Amino acid sequence: MNHYDPFECRCPHVPHSDKLFAEVLLLYGRRAFLLGAAAAGAAMLLPWRARAATQTTLLKAARLFDGHQMRAPGILVVKGDRIVSMNAGDAGSDAQVIDLGGATLMPGLIDCHTHVAARVAPDTYLLALMPPRTAADNIAEAALYSIHNAQVMLRNGFTTIRDVGGGAGIDLALRNAIHNGAIVGPRMLAAGPSLSITGGHGDRNDLPEFVRVDDAIEGGVSYGPYGFRERVREHVKRHVDLIKILSTGGVLSYGDVWNVPQMNLDEVQAVVDESTKFGRRVAAHAHGDPGIAIAVEGGVHSVEHCAGVSEATLKKMEQRGTYLTPTIWALDSILQPGNPNHILSQGVQKAEYAAKSATKACSARSQAA
Repeated sequence: MNHYDPFECRCPHVPHSDKLFAEVLLLYGRRAFLLGAAAAGAAMLLPWRARAATQTTLLKAARLFDGHQMRAPGILVVKGDRIVSMNAGDAGSDAQVIDLGGATLMPGLIDCHTHVAARVAPDTYLLALMPPRTAADNIAEAALYSIHNAQVMLRNGFTTIRDVGGGAGIDLALRNAIHNGAIVGPRMLAAGPSLSITGGHGDRNDLPEFVRVDDAIEGGVSYGPYGFRERVREHVKRHVDLIKILSTGGVLSYGDVWNVPQMNLDEVQAVVDESTKFGRRVAAHAHGDPGIAIAVEGGVHSVEHCAGVSEATLKKMEQRGTYLTPTIWALDSILQPGNPNHILSQGVQKAEYAAKSATKACSARSQAA
């Protein structure tokens, strides 16, 4: 058996253990565990100059989960912006010491489906749907909210996030500002505006046809294989990290059906081919098996949400190596008791249908197993 070295790479080296995870939850509680995740990213909260230089920092805590086992006490040695050791003796006498008390240190969390970049929503319907600080009617205000949202993610222990669909260039600017050290936040992968059909989930389909809204950068609405290839090229020009497509209708968009396919197979294939050529992966928003199956057949690299997927499509995803990003909280946040986010009745009804579809699919798979 090979010796486990947690600094060799960032990949998991052992299978997930339900028993270990249950023991951790029992011993330390979910809140303490997530706070520990934030503590593990404490080095990222240091001033940029200290992180960029050769400053050595010694983090002390009650416990440390290294992704393989629990250690007590918890020790991390950070040089610059890299964790280099779990041995206090490696820190040196001039290290800055941060004592985190009873916290539990652990590797930073990764969220593969976020929208931390606040949206610019120039129409009342869309703005009313968004929770506080997730949307604004102008770019400047939305950009400021985005900084807040990204830093909340970091404080909750998420050190890497994938922002799958943002407008006005805010997500790209936020990613760059964090990378350059101008502001503190998690490492970001940004997709730019999601690609959508005319009148689809990503189009402003609640506005009358004679109303036009100028976008700060090219949007993602197009039609036909060559039209979507051009959209991919525009996104690559602005250095997106991935491409996001909206291959079916959505829950919170106005007027479309949440589980009906929107992009045709040749359009999906064109996006995947063009994106792959430029070294970008494609994430597909998809609800309902017909649309999910088209996205998978088209070669997307991940399916987001995936409510209502069939066993046959799941098997094809497994064969192709297509990742599933379940986004469980997306529906739960809409269906909270009392509707605290003031979601309009149409959106709540669609979310209820999607949740029932997902539950039905899960029950069928459980019975089959």
